[in-house]
Amino acid sequence: MTMEIIFTKLSDEEHSVAVRREDHSQDSAILNSRSFLRHDLTHLVVESELPIERGFWGQVAAGATLSGEGMGGAELSLAESLAGPVQTLMRLDTEV
Repeated sequence: MTMEIIFTKLSDEEHSVAVRREDHSQDSAILNSRSFLRHDLTHLVVESELPIERGFWGQVAAGATLSGEGMGGAELSLAESLAGPVQTLMRLDTEV
């Protein structure tokens, strides 16, 4: 499954995320960058590099909403358990 993901900076505090799925359906959200940007990007990297097909982004590609409606399962839990520590490592690296 393929999907186009577009992150757009709206201000120093907010960004938008827009997706266009393979079936041409779309979804978008405006999010607080401090809370979500690094986490969403971490999910993208972790799920792209590891064999996680039904993590956050895989479920969005399959039709779940960016707000989390229609999500669940073991692969999402695995993606969350990996994204959290990787996000922490990224934050520690930028503070040095």
